Amino acid sequence: MIYLSIFSVAILCTALAEWADHKKMVTFSLMLSICAILVLAILGGLRDKTIGTDVLYYVKGNYDLAVRSTAFTKYCASVYAKEPLYLLCVYIVAKIFENFQVLLFILQLITVGCVYCALWRMRDSVSPWFALLVYCALYYNDSFNMVRQHMAMAIVLLGSTFIVEEKYKKSIFCTIIATLIHFPAAISLLNICLYGYLQKKKVKKNVSIRELALFVVAIVGVLGVKTWSQVLIKFGLLSSRYLYYFSHESTSGHYLDTLIYLIEICYLIANSKMLSKRMKNYNFYKLIALFNVIFLQLALFMNYGHRISLYFGIVNVMTIGQIPKTIYKASNRMITYLIVVVIALSYWLRIYYFGGVSNTIPYIFYNR
Repeated sequence: MIYLSIFSVAILCTALAEWADHKKMVTFSLMLSICAILVLAILGGLRDKTIGTDVLYYVKGNYDLAVRSTAFTKYCASVYAKEPLYLLCVYIVAKIFENFQVLLFILQLITVGCVYCALWRMRDSVSPWFALLVYCALYYNDSFNMVRQHMAMAIVLLGSTFIVEEKYKKSIFCTIIATLIHFPAAISLLNICLYGYLQKKKVKKNVSIRELALFVVAIVGVLGVKTWSQVLIKFGLLSSRYLYYFSHESTSGHYLDTLIYLIEICYLIANSKMLSKRMKNYNFYKLIALFNVIFLQLALFMNYGHRISLYFGIVNVMTIGQIPKTIYKASNRMITYLIVVVIALSYWLRIYYFGGVSNTIPYIFYNR
């Protein structure tokens, strides 16, 4: 199967790049990293326009309009999507290359490139190849469908690496860029606020109570999402078209996702004493995992509501990616690797292969 083959190549290249970096073979490590990014991006670029549920309408439709448009302003006025940076990217590629496959490749390259750079920047505490495996199993196929959102998610993930380094200006910049690609990415500002809040001295002394307070606030926010949306619409801060999302319910993949993330949270809480000493920014990543599950429940109230949780879920890849490095005993670490790989592969098979979510299987090469 082509997906699993490409995943294997990318993960192997990443593992070798990590080994080469450890051996101070910088050039070789860089070449392997580029290979890992390219194989995943090329697969996205060579796919048929029917691969990915929304590609024909959102991506191909936007591309065709860009080819025919005589000015960028006219193009923006004629398309459904309004995120300026995404539209600019589509417009430039359409005018320079006039090739839809090049557009798919570039969009996938941006997504995979940002994800890889984020994982690589955190390689002291995160196992890049392992985190990439988790990303591929959970999100790669979905990135063929929700193209804009996954571009924004990848940039949010990169921004999260600046958050934990307390480089807030860079993390805010990443959030702004992500929002200009997909407006709902603005919710990732919560990641910055959460980290900054947890770093306060007063909060550190009563961290459990403060975490509980944040947990309650998040639940109230999710339960009252329709009310908050109506208020924003009333004051002209949100388009009324967003009320459509409250007319249906979408629970595709929702319960399985919740189950998997609850298993993760149980592990984080059960091993809190050990993880608080060995996992960098443990309290922050634990809250991200909790917020991911809480916002996942939006699917109970609104159509595609679970998509908001993806901006926490993508950062959660970092949490899972750190777990093996917190286990010092080799045999236990190998067992952990095996368990997570089995769960990740089972998820991919259930959701994408058998479930057909995002319409990416079977893979079809483009036909001129």
